Amino acid sequence: MYATLALVLVSAISSGVYLLTNQSEQFDSSKSESAQLNKAQPNRNSANSARTPTEAYKMLFAAVKAKDVEKIKQLMSKNSLGLAEFSANQQKQPVEKILENGFLAPTLAASITEMRDERVKDNFGAVEVYNQKDKMWEDLPFVLEDGGWKVAVGDVFQETYKSPRKEKRRF
Repeated sequence: MYATLALVLVSAISSGVYLLTNQSEQFDSSKSESAQLNKAQPNRNSANSARTPTEAYKMLFAAVKAKDVEKIKQLMSKNSLGLAEFSANQQKQPVEKILENGFLAPTLAASITEMRDERVKDNFGAVEVYNQKDKMWEDLPFVLEDGGWKVAVGDVFQETYKSPRKEKRRF
């Protein structure tokens, strides 16, 4: 379901990143680095915080198109920033290069694509976004953190993300 979530993740996996096995200590240390990075950033509880997962995706799309890596960072969960730092270290690239596409394949489209089925349960959210390249709907993960909705790709890999399930329809 999350197989095509991020171009960066595909390259990280293909280069032998083992987040859930051998390399977990490195990921944990990069999480503490991202915590320091978050402390250095201004308070995210501002007008720039996303109020819904859909709004977070729209803000992320705009930041990717504007090549605003600082705004992209503000829209990433702490675990996602940790994953980006870990991936950057593995690939020997700056974290800004890893984050420039926002970790999500649909942000590569020339214009924002169709969105549907936003779901929220507790501090977890999801929204389906159409991936034009792969011609399929992707269920993108979000987490409510620091007063706003953030992309939760790192949370998926840390296995701390709980997807708000679609309700089954009864006919």
